[in-house]
Amino acid sequence: MGLNLQRLNDVPVRPVPCDDCGTLTGRGRNQAGRFCDGCARARRRAKDRRAAAVRRGAVVVGPRPKLEDIAGRDGWRCHLCGRAVDRVRHFQHRDAATLDHLVPVSDGGTDEAANLALAHRGCNSRRGVGGHVQLALIG
Repeated sequence: MGLNLQRLNDVPVRPVPCDDCGTLTGRGRNQAGRFCDGCARARRRAKDRRAAAVRRGAVVVGPRPKLEDIAGRDGWRCHLCGRAVDRVRHFQHRDAATLDHLVPVSDGGTDEAANLALAHRGCNSRRGVGGHVQLALIG
């Protein structure tokens, strides 16, 4: 519930606000951390995804849009099946919200908002790299 303010190398840990969300986090002076565990994990995951996309040949054009922004634009509906996407599902659940690349990164797609759409994790993984979305873009 509360912060665990243990001593780290005999130096008291003082709670400091996370730079992203503002929640108090107890980081020691030897840890290079200005973020709470959740925000640090999200930043690490975004960095790893970006690096993987660059390895696959994607063109990096600024920061990737947030899931909430794309979901709001799409009305929280899966663009593949048309059903509503649950906002609070665990990210590994098949009905969880994911961002789907209309033109896959492997085919030169980017992380721009125009190339992203909301989809259920199950619909997105079932479609894979191909599918009817590319055909819909052409005509």
